Amino acid sequence: MAGRGPRHRNLLAMLNWGYSLLSSAEQQLLGWLSVFVQGWTMEAAVQLAATLGHDPETVLELMGGLVNKSLVCVTPGFAAARYHLLETVREYALERLRALGEETRARDAHLAYVAHMCAHAHREIVSGHMRECVAALLQEHGNIGSAVEHAAGSDGTRLAGLDIVGSLVLYIKARGPLDVGQKWCRRALAGTEGLESAARARALLCQGISATHLRDSRESPEACLLEAAHLARAHDDPWTEAYASAYYAMWQANSADTASAAEILISAQRIAERLADPLLEGLVGLARGWIHMTEGDGSAAVATLEAVRDLGSDIHQRHFIRVYLGLALIGLGRYSAAAKVLHEAITTGIELGNVRGAAACVECCGYICGKLGRWQDAGRMLGAARAIRERTEVPLFNFWLPPNRAAHIALEARLGAEEYAACSRAGALMRAEEALNEASLLLESFSSETPQAPAHR
Repeated sequence: MAGRGPRHRNLLAMLNWGYSLLSSAEQQLLGWLSVFVQGWTMEAAVQLAATLGHDPETVLELMGGLVNKSLVCVTPGFAAARYHLLETVREYALERLRALGEETRARDAHLAYVAHMCAHAHREIVSGHMRECVAALLQEHGNIGSAVEHAAGSDGTRLAGLDIVGSLVLYIKARGPLDVGQKWCRRALAGTEGLESAARARALLCQGISATHLRDSRESPEACLLEAAHLARAHDDPWTEAYASAYYAMWQANSADTASAAEILISAQRIAERLADPLLEGLVGLARGWIHMTEGDGSAAVATLEAVRDLGSDIHQRHFIRVYLGLALIGLGRYSAAAKVLHEAITTGIELGNVRGAAACVECCGYICGKLGRWQDAGRMLGAARAIRERTEVPLFNFWLPPNRAAHIALEARLGAEEYAACSRAGALMRAEEALNEASLLLESFSSETPQAPAHR
């Protein structure tokens, strides 16, 4: 802060005065807390301060003193209160930390905490607590990014960075911004090309999955997933091997190589059965559903997806199984059944805050509206879905393109070019929340009756 204008010099003087009133233990803890980005919980402070030899009671007392002196701010929450430093205080405390020569040690402790937090979150998601974990991790992006950056700076800490992104596979797939996930993965994987480990396998899995769902990813999903499966097999991590193999099968199905996809799924299925893992079994079923849809076999897709729609603890995976089941049912003309399952899917997508996933339900709602002769509704829903896709940079997978093209062609033919364009524009201008709520109401109404296509269709 030195060398700045009078206001900053006055602020520095005030901070110096306030800092001088702290005990030595409070001064040290304040410096260590400056390594957190966008706040922390009491649990995080306790784990960080354990490196300093403080027990939880001492940390609680020291934190209380810093809050009472207005150096640490607290925001109450339903789950746990969060604490943070004003940026000017954080900058000052970080300078003090550097002056004491303790920054590296504090950042190492912060890295250990973030790695522990992410590993715990993965276990909790697998055990059925995805909603809570998604909500908690959304507040930790600053800490995750900072920890990954610190981990990448030294050979001794790179493994922790890989552990962090590898633990975030299910979170990034379900909710985390895909481009941010790619950035974390790239940073964690940089310089680890020769490292043969299960941690690198899971980090590659995370990179491969996020690349699969991005329209213009810099990384090759195929290369990431293949290497992830190979490394996992070599280091006896069957869960990662099966997950990477199933996702690679989905990628192959999307590329229309259904024979290779089916062959790859055999090993993933065997692992899922050996581990008796419903989550993996659901993923294998989802991949097999993709194969059937690519081959144009809607009946087989429906039977396959129905069998796995409620398997596993990953509610995001169950959400997408319902999305593709709904799409397959529409293709078979079973509009009421499709609307029912899509209403379930859009509800879950909204709960998770997964706008891109919920938008797929808006798209399908537009198809049903068109099939039922609700042309203006169809135009707005399809326009809204396309706008959300473009904003989130998530593409339609190849087997989805034919029904999408057919729906737009039929709609334009029915409405005429001018009205079709007007309805599409109206949908594109809708707020995402508005589009999702309207689609949810439409799907609910369609599912409570037995809608049939109009006679003229």
